[in-house]
Amino acid sequence: MTDCGFVTRQFPSEVSLEAARVYAILTCDAPVGSYLVIDAGGRRYLARVSAVKIADIYAVANTPVLTPEQERAVSLRLGPTMAELELISECTSSDCAPPGTPVPIHSPLRRPRDGEVVEMLGLPSQGVLLGRLALPTGEELAGERVYLPLDALRHHVLIVGTTGSGKTVLVKEIAYQLSGGRAVALDAVGHFYHLAYNGAEVRVILPVTRRLARRGLRAIAKRAASRAIWKGRGRYRA
Repeated sequence: MTDCGFVTRQFPSEVSLEAARVYAILTCDAPVGSYLVIDAGGRRYLARVSAVKIADIYAVANTPVLTPEQERAVSLRLGPTMAELELISECTSSDCAPPGTPVPIHSPLRRPRDGEVVEMLGLPSQGVLLGRLALPTGEELAGERVYLPLDALRHHVLIVGTTGSGKTVLVKEIAYQLSGGRAVALDAVGHFYHLAYNGAEVRVILPVTRRLARRGLRAIAKRAASRAIWKGRGRYRA
């Protein structure tokens, strides 16, 4: 655990129906969007850094600067780095819920342990691995794995993303990780043929034209194998 500072007395610790926030003096590098854990006796609070501030004594005292020369003449006297923290959850033992009580003043801050953010967010710990939590900067949190529970696949799951964002790759990974399950792929463009060749328990349903259907199963198999193995660039004898 790394000490990251403590909750300051300079601002109120607030929990209401509209907001849950606290202010802290930071002693570690915690960029906007990163997660911190606040230990308060038998409670843990998960907080996200929503703002970071650093100010000179002139700003703290609200002293006006009249000229550029005055700005340069006085040496800087910087105060501590202050952070506004958005409270995400409040946990007692392993039970977590939305924050309902204010954080005690001077409670210490620390970096989360591996897997602690996922636990305090109440995310599933088993299922199909989707990836890892990421910060707004794009940095992945190595110990924070995100899973899609298998029970969710009994219902409709919509995957939305722009071109090239990885939608097809995700669907393939779901098929590969369905241990003991069978996947059915309605494949209109030829993305999933190779799953059957790589050991996945999958049934691929592909649309065919009337002309191709009249040519028989060998022609259909030839087209499927050509797309799956050579992506249309080679020849295959059915």
